[in-house]
Amino acid sequence: MTEKKKAGLKELSPIDIYKLLPKINCKECGFDNCMAFATKIVNREVNIDACPPLLKKEHEKSYLKLKEMLKPAVKEVIVGVGEKAKKIGGKLVMHRHEFTYTNPTAIAIDVTDEMPENEVVSRVQKAEKYSFEYIGNILKLDLIAVRCLSDDADKFKAAVKKVSESTKLPMILCALNPSVAEAGLMAAPKARPL
Repeated sequence: MTEKKKAGLKELSPIDIYKLLPKINCKECGFDNCMAFATKIVNREVNIDACPPLLKKEHEKSYLKLKEMLKPAVKEVIVGVGEKAKKIGGKLVMHRHEFTYTNPTAIAIDVTDEMPENEVVSRVQKAEKYSFEYIGNILKLDLIAVRCLSDDADKFKAAVKKVSESTKLPMILCALNPSVAEAGLMAAPKARPL
């Protein structure tokens, strides 16, 4: 393969992709030929699943090779559920200057299990409303980090429960003790926290 390394990023050429495509120019993907499709894949404008012949059993090895070649360096994780769910990772590179932004960095604010309940609720409500314009972009808080300072499973569970009842924002559960972290998970089993 003619892959080149550039600052940690594997540079793929359309030829690298084309070699693994069925090469039948069927136009089922919406492009005139397989080379045009390969170019779109390299530019991340289309997914390899858009090629129906590639999904057939006889092209399984090529499909798996392509998936491996195209997978991001940082696996994507979805935190939370519903419209407020936040995608983290899924980047093609480790450092932002190497290629492009994909899934911008999530911004979180923390609450702790040592804070009074009304302060937790107040902070969460402020976090939901907060936004800031910076260089034409609207930045807002995407996540609530619930930190365990007490090392008390019941206290942490109560804090997580209060936060999950107060907001739809995704949560990050921060606890050093695995049993305390598990108690936090039990307080919001369907919230899909990080």
